[in-house]
Amino acid sequence: MKHAEHTVPMGWYQRKAHEEADYIFQNLLPKHGLKVRKEQLRLSHEMLDTLWGNHIALCDAGVGIGKTYAYLAVCILQEKYREKSRGISETSCRPAVISTSSIALQEAIMQEYIPFLSRILLEEKLIRIPLKAAVRKGKEHFVCDSRLEQRLLAIRGKRKNEEQRQALFALRTCYDMDQVHGLSGFDRRLVCVPRFCPRNCLGKETCRYHRYMERAKGAGIHFQICNHNYLLADASHRAKGYRPLLSDYRALVVDEAHKLPEAAGQMCGKSLCRDDILELCFLLEKEHQGIRAGCLKSMMKRLFQVIAANHTFAQGQRVAFRQTKECVSTIKESAAFLFEMGRRCRGSVYQLLRKGLSYPLVEVWCHTQEEIMRFKKMGNAVLFAADSCWEGVDFPGARVSSLIIVRLPFAVPDPVWEAEKERYRNLREYIGAVAVPDMQKKLRQGFGRAIRTETDTCVVTILDHRAARGGRYYEDVLSALPPCEMAESIEDVGRFIGKRKNIEYYM
Repeated sequence: MKHAEHTVPMGWYQRKAHEEADYIFQNLLPKHGLKVRKEQLRLSHEMLDTLWGNHIALCDAGVGIGKTYAYLAVCILQEKYREKSRGISETSCRPAVISTSSIALQEAIMQEYIPFLSRILLEEKLIRIPLKAAVRKGKEHFVCDSRLEQRLLAIRGKRKNEEQRQALFALRTCYDMDQVHGLSGFDRRLVCVPRFCPRNCLGKETCRYHRYMERAKGAGIHFQICNHNYLLADASHRAKGYRPLLSDYRALVVDEAHKLPEAAGQMCGKSLCRDDILELCFLLEKEHQGIRAGCLKSMMKRLFQVIAANHTFAQGQRVAFRQTKECVSTIKESAAFLFEMGRRCRGSVYQLLRKGLSYPLVEVWCHTQEEIMRFKKMGNAVLFAADSCWEGVDFPGARVSSLIIVRLPFAVPDPVWEAEKERYRNLREYIGAVAVPDMQKKLRQGFGRAIRTETDTCVVTILDHRAARGGRYYEDVLSALPPCEMAESIEDVGRFIGKRKNIEYYM
């Protein structure tokens, strides 16, 4: 079947790539249980034309249209037929780069999407060799073997949290620290690969990090998967004439691109929190620099005094805050504190319900793929999840019958928020132009965790009075979500579930 919407002349190989895309999305994927989606097909052809012409496309891909399969398949087809047109071997192709904002999506691409796509394309003989991918991330995510042994020696015979101790020992068999649970932030910083490895390192020949880098940069890799920060760091290296972090690539896909400005802000900004200062004081005291540690603590106390001094008062109430460079680090600390308190509150709900529910409970705050996979395998469980589960995770089919959103996902104010607000005449104008559209975007993503296919059913509950009928954001919420049957009472919910889920579903 030929794609009929092209308005530009195409060569033979480009035409073949489009025909193969039609076959994959209209025949092959449906044969393996996936639905034909017009939006997915349209997106794949648009991306294919863009990559073929070395152009840039900004695509607004809706939730649940299958964009991940679309860009993975398109990158494969573009490289396959482009290199064929030049008479180059398939094994010498340049890897495509996939940049995302969430670890969950990276893991899903590595463990689910690519293996599935590789298997069915091999069976159809559309590719000759299995697809391979490598996750690329900074040195601070990997363990240094020599520093690990030094740390294990340092804690021998000393009192230490048992979970953290076991996590350190687990690093002897797992060099990726993101895959080890219970590892403290302090231990991570002590055992990670240093920014500059010594040239005379005795463990260089057996270093697991170096072996990982050799595999990641080796031949036969079709996809390099990274986060936005790593992509921007690579771009910065190239702009400055330094050695690139990523292997040379021809195709770049920035998924979850709405998070790119936030990543750029992190890359270009500096932050300092209370824990950073206390850790530095600890390291100074360890090196017998007690006087300097004391000075640093005094400086931190002064910083809090500066924060207080930058508030203006009216009738005894703080009414305005002058944001200065001195205050930015403490503001960031406050945001981190609020996040931690929110996490603890959700944990309290988990603990309260733990003994009162007969269903298995799964708790995911820091977003571990292992726990999410455990939830997916359970027949009937309750998942308590944090903000990080709003992206990169999906529960298609009958896995989820109820999705509860505790509050509308407005962004927490931070220094960037405050600075951006100054561009608008008043707060109401800013909320309408920026805060509400951002909330709607995130709400659609949360809604899309449970509704992934045309046949999925789920009760979505928003426990926020602002989203109720007559509430301030009622109309904004309705316009953000697809047309749904609205429930006015718990009895309505029971009837809806009863019609679509039989008794065996809950047994």
